[in-house]
Amino acid sequence: MKKNKNIFQQKGFYFALYSVVVGIAILASVVTYSNLYSLSPRQTQIAKSNQDELTKPVLNNQSKSYLAPEDRNEKESVPTSPQNKSLDSSKNKSIFETASPSPSLMPTPTDIDDSKQTPTENNQDNNEDNTQSFNSFDDNQKMEWPVFGEIVMDYDNENLVYDKTLEQYRTNDGISLSAQVGDQVKATADGIVKLITNTPESGNTIVIDHGNDWTTTYSQLQDDLLVNEGDIVKKGQVIGGVNTPTKYGILLGSHLDFKIAHEDNYVDPKLIMVER
Repeated sequence: MKKNKNIFQQKGFYFALYSVVVGIAILASVVTYSNLYSLSPRQTQIAKSNQDELTKPVLNNQSKSYLAPEDRNEKESVPTSPQNKSLDSSKNKSIFETASPSPSLMPTPTDIDDSKQTPTENNQDNNEDNTQSFNSFDDNQKMEWPVFGEIVMDYDNENLVYDKTLEQYRTNDGISLSAQVGDQVKATADGIVKLITNTPESGNTIVIDHGNDWTTTYSQLQDDLLVNEGDIVKKGQVIGGVNTPTKYGILLGSHLDFKIAHEDNYVDPKLIMVER
């Protein structure tokens, strides 16, 4: 009987020990669960913020491409991965390639328009072209008469000729041809208009260069001249009209003063023009 009692006492001890272990385990579980459940809101917010920070670059990188150009400068720049940097570089490259002309489209020296030369070059070219645009006068040719009027004052570069308007004798390096006001005045040979002037003595005057150092001068012309300096004229082309004379030749009546010069020396026009 005593032996059976010891056995029961040993079983009761182990049962109590097992109950204590189970109770401690249950208590530990309850305490652990309570601690986890009672985690402060501040820690929860920090954890959530950290999670948002981890996802923020991806979200910003995805939405950045949908921002309007004027809004992009207002947003903070987001670090990009090496892959994104290469994409941005290629995007910028394509933009600059679009804005800049292709090298194949750049004008080469041979593509430059000759018409866009400097004024000096144009003037030189025009002068060269003008020189080649008319037949130069030579000593074996004859000039036409500018008008077909009577000679009211003749050429004489050696002897004195009486000028009834000025009431004096003087030499005369040209001839004065009587004509009606408005009569057409024609170029005596091909040439280029070298000079147009106006003086109190001669009125409106045109000087034509005929090449080979030959020039002709037409004075007492009306204001509405038909040519300009640099114009090419042909033999017989109308260049203006006869005007009323200036006070220095008023007693000659309406007329044309005409001169011919060779190598800057005046010659008798009657020797150069065709006979009539």
